[in-house]
Amino acid sequence: MVYRKGELTKRKILADWPHHVRVHIPELGLGTRLDEMHAFCRDMAYQTTGLCLRGESDAALWCFRSAEDAAAFAECFRDVL
Repeated sequence: MVYRKGELTKRKILADWPHHVRVHIPELGLGTRLDEMHAFCRDMAYQTTGLCLRGESDAALWCFRSAEDAAAFAECFRDVL
């Protein structure tokens, strides 16, 4: 896989943002819920990365630097976890 200069790799994201919340991606996508998630995280240190597991549906991994931010995100969006 080729990365652009300065682009974060998945390994770097997982290492530097150690608190992860797995979000299930419905067949038709998250729609406006995704905008709500990004707005909720506006003042947090976070990154997102895709996650595809064999035999399971697609998911997004929301990675946070703070355990408190990850817990607040998980509580707010528990309907899509």
